Amino acid sequence: MTNFQSLDALLKVRETERETVKLALSEAIRRQTQLEQRAMALEKALAEQHRLRPDVAGPGQLDLDRLRLASRYASELRRELAQLGTSRSNATATVTQCQHAIVAADCAVRTVEKLRDRRQCEQSRTETAREAKHLDEVATRSHSQRQRSC
Repeated sequence: MTNFQSLDALLKVRETERETVKLALSEAIRRQTQLEQRAMALEKALAEQHRLRPDVAGPGQLDLDRLRLASRYASELRRELAQLGTSRSNATATVTQCQHAIVAADCAVRTVEKLRDRRQCEQSRTETAREAKHLDEVATRSHSQRQRSC
């Protein structure tokens, strides 16, 4: 019976590992979603800034300070978008790694479950054979005692 207890303990360890990886995947997906939302917000801000930028070729006086400020803001948005692109790539890689880890953890859990089931079947067959042998011995003794009494 201790064999099954050790397999049960190993199964609990594998299941705990799987749950840990699932939590890591959940966190990675949450992070990826946040980064995507931030990127969309930056792209929207950049498009809005481009739409509202001071018209250089338009009539009237040109406000150089406003133009410089708008240009710096657009550059900052593009720089942040570029950095975010790297972060998004890393987040996607992390999600993929977690997905692979979950597949491996599920496989490990199923392997231990199959091993436990096989050992239980083997033990059951062994006990059934032992009981059958015992019943045969009892029947043989009973039969020989009856023959002696006759």
